Amino acid sequence: MIQKLIPKKNLILIIYATVLLMSWILALIFGNREDKLMVLILSLIIPFVVYGFVRLMYNVVHINASPKVMSFFYYFFLVGGLLGTVMMLVEFIGGFPNGLSPTLGACGAMIIATLDSAKKTIEFESKK
Repeated sequence: MIQKLIPKKNLILIIYATVLLMSWILALIFGNREDKLMVLILSLIIPFVVYGFVRLMYNVVHINASPKVMSFFYYFFLVGGLLGTVMMLVEFIGGFPNGLSPTLGACGAMIIATLDSAKKTIEFESKK
């Protein structure tokens, strides 16, 4: 299944970025919390930090892990990122003007980093 998702990574990234941008703009216009500015700034910064951390984690684990273990990690973090995205979208819709959470971007970054690392691992294994 992961081999079918890897070529669609750019489409997933575009859709996720659009959802994040729309939620960010809606929170900017309609939000009325005291910490609105901090949440908006963190929503822009956290995805890059999480992407880098997850890629680093995969690079460190990949050194000694078997392909079966790496496949388990890829599926685990893809499902976790998907469930986190659904939960954060429900939270955003439920608490509409003030429901934006930086975790929404972090879940997307985890999904994209997992797909990037899986692509790299599959290319590496095919060269062996």
